[in-house]
Amino acid sequence: MSTEPPPMPQSQTMSQADVERLLATVEAQDPSLASPIPSLKDAASGQGSPHRHEFPQMSSFSASELRTLRVRHEEYIRQLGGRLSGHLRIECGLQMSKLETARFQPLMEGLANPTHLALLRLDPLGSICLLEIPPRLGLSMIDRELGGPGVFPDDPRDLTKMEVRLLSRTIDLITMEWCNTWRDALECRPVLLRHETCGRYVQIHAPDLMLLVLGMEVRIGDVVEQIQMSFPHPALEALLLKLNADIENSDKGSKPKAPPPVQWNPGFNQVEMRVSAEWFGMEMTAGQLGEIKPGDILPVPAGTAGRVQVLVDSAPKFMGDLGKCGQQWAVKISGKHGG
Repeated sequence: MSTEPPPMPQSQTMSQADVERLLATVEAQDPSLASPIPSLKDAASGQGSPHRHEFPQMSSFSASELRTLRVRHEEYIRQLGGRLSGHLRIECGLQMSKLETARFQPLMEGLANPTHLALLRLDPLGSICLLEIPPRLGLSMIDRELGGPGVFPDDPRDLTKMEVRLLSRTIDLITMEWCNTWRDALECRPVLLRHETCGRYVQIHAPDLMLLVLGMEVRIGDVVEQIQMSFPHPALEALLLKLNADIENSDKGSKPKAPPPVQWNPGFNQVEMRVSAEWFGMEMTAGQLGEIKPGDILPVPAGTAGRVQVLVDSAPKFMGDLGKCGQQWAVKISGKHGG
């Protein structure tokens, strides 16, 4: 049996029927020679075209670390709702809409255009996090700061330089409150670097860097928008590591650090304080006190006659023994009051 393929048509172009007949003849003679190239009809309909495999987003956090992150950010959202309400002088409703892992490049490509994207550095970690505020929500916040009702009915637009400066106060509040959530692990401070209106041109991280994305739905009056905060995994891993180390030390019963010694302020050296000494331990009824007159003798118990307490501006501070120093009565300090 001949393995020669059928002769090619003499015309310079081949029809779809000629192509399929040629492939069928080759496959019938030797199936291993058949190519898995889809037909033109399938290619046109998209049925035979290859699909890009989307790998699932992998998180570098364990299950317990993810629970810690969720609990921390839920507490952060509760605290932020109260702070924003006080700052804008209007009820602000916040709730978590998502807490997930995403790669940097797809995250930037998925942002709206235009948007208001603030880039902030977390000191001393040195990592750069992102805060996205939709322009409509940002303009509503600015309107509230200027005493308006907090409604921006027009279509979203880019913020002016003055509006960016006004909104930066709210951004500081949002990011500082996040840092306060981690204050028991590390004292962080956000530093606003710059802002962008399109995420596609932001190249501050490697395209495959994993970030934790926190989505929060914000309701101010009739305005409902979602803001996003993104944190690099290495920064959060450092915070979790510090937090776990502190917990392990406390579980082992490590002694707390002694507070630093009190430093005296020399400016108080010339401040005058009233010092007095008094006996204590004698008790009388209100009626007996009302009958006291000049010349009466009050009996003092022998056990307390020599014991006095020293007061500084009417506050008891020391205990002492009554005696004389030369021709003057004196009190010898024997200890602290209550010590």
